Amino acid sequence: MNREEISSNTPSTISQTKKTINFNELMIKGDNSKYPLLALLNILSVLLIDGLEKFLYSFLIIPINDYFNFKEFETECCSAIFFLGLALGSMSGGYLTKNFKRETVLKSCSFSFVLLHLIFSIFYYRAIFFICRFFIGFGLGIYTPICLNLYCEYLPSENRGFRLQVVWVSFSVANLFLIYIVMILMPNFQSFQLKKVLLISEIIPVISFIINIFTLYDSPRHLIINNEYDKAFEILENMNNNEKFTEDEKISIINDIKCSQIQISEGNIKDMFNSYYRTTTLIIMLLFFITACGCFGIPVVTTFTSRQLNINQGKEDNHSIIITQLIIALIGLISNIFAGFLINLKFLGRKGCLIISLIFEIVLCIFSINFPKFFAFLIGFSQFFANIFANVLIAYNVEVYLTKIRDIASGFNLMIYRMFCMFSQFIFLQMNSFDYRVPYYSLACFSFIGIFFVYLLPYETTGKEIDSDFNFKENLLDLNKSDEGKSLLNDEDIKYYS
Repeated sequence: MNREEISSNTPSTISQTKKTINFNELMIKGDNSKYPLLALLNILSVLLIDGLEKFLYSFLIIPINDYFNFKEFETECCSAIFFLGLALGSMSGGYLTKNFKRETVLKSCSFSFVLLHLIFSIFYYRAIFFICRFFIGFGLGIYTPICLNLYCEYLPSENRGFRLQVVWVSFSVANLFLIYIVMILMPNFQSFQLKKVLLISEIIPVISFIINIFTLYDSPRHLIINNEYDKAFEILENMNNNEKFTEDEKISIINDIKCSQIQISEGNIKDMFNSYYRTTTLIIMLLFFITACGCFGIPVVTTFTSRQLNINQGKEDNHSIIITQLIIALIGLISNIFAGFLINLKFLGRKGCLIISLIFEIVLCIFSINFPKFFAFLIGFSQFFANIFANVLIAYNVEVYLTKIRDIASGFNLMIYRMFCMFSQFIFLQMNSFDYRVPYYSLACFSFIGIFFVYLLPYETTGKEIDSDFNFKENLLDLNKSDEGKSLLNDEDIKYYS
């Protein structure tokens, strides 16, 4: 069967195929092959550089400010411009992968990180620092969501939640690597050593790029949707012990994938707000605001809070601030592993994990500011649950959308998230200038509101295959009754899925 014949098959012809093969069963059988392992290595390398670049400025804010002699407004802008780049990159990624191959887009981004990080480490000027930080953010906005999508598309439902959580250990490892360098080279935040720290941290972009070159393969699911059948079936056959598929089996697999996308009409942002996804999309956006406050608003003020608490207790040394950040980073590392076990509890599901995380985040955040002697541990464990909330929400954001719009939808929501990150850092710095306790009480209020919106999420992805039942069959009748649904379904589709 040639490419033209395969392309001509529509969901309505599936009932005529003699032999059917379930695509998800093929992915389960191939889970022990090299491709899921390569996708794992790829996402680990991605999150290494993601962790380094996101943590770099918030952790080194004092020596960077001292070196460049930033004013308060410039301090806020330097943080904001990175997240502006992240937001624009997240928005662009889905459209780039619609017009170019995923591998081309991702390898280009990976190389750009090596170059840009090296430039702002060597050429030490304000303008270059700002420009490079913007474009690194832009590249990460493209890079990280697409790599998460790719990894998710290789995973069967069993233990998918655990595997999507544990990879974030790599993010925390990058944080610890930077802290270790700082403890060795600038234990009291001496700004004259900053250049050495930045140059040594170039190791991570280089390692990430090398791994990316050798481990990057697009998922068969995404390749089929984009009509790259030859490459898709080459990977599928290698995943299944080089078992060759007949032409009828290939048609069955293609229709199995394409039928699952039937309620997506154009494959763009408009589909995120159809009758099926509208509520989910809006709630995810709101929850990403809370995530931004917990994961980026609070961390940007913890350094200043630590300094203020030290002054209140008659101490004023930057080394204790570094130790505080080390404790927080170690607790964050543990949170990624703990989240993997928590998310796999079926009686909780993704929604239950999100609610529990918010409850503990509220309690610990309030305690941290009221018990200054234990601030590092309490805010560290508050970040523990903030990290769990963020990682589970990102996993849900990847799982809930169909493959046809996954890059665009997850990227769009992450664009909103990055914009919130940018504004949250600005807002929390302003709150901190008013009173160092205000940011912590504000986060507790936001998180309390978030609990109710998590409860309102309409879909649960735990135990469901990607593009599977929760996306279509359970809502077929509702879709069929709506005008929008009638335009996407026909009698053969309804007959087949019923």
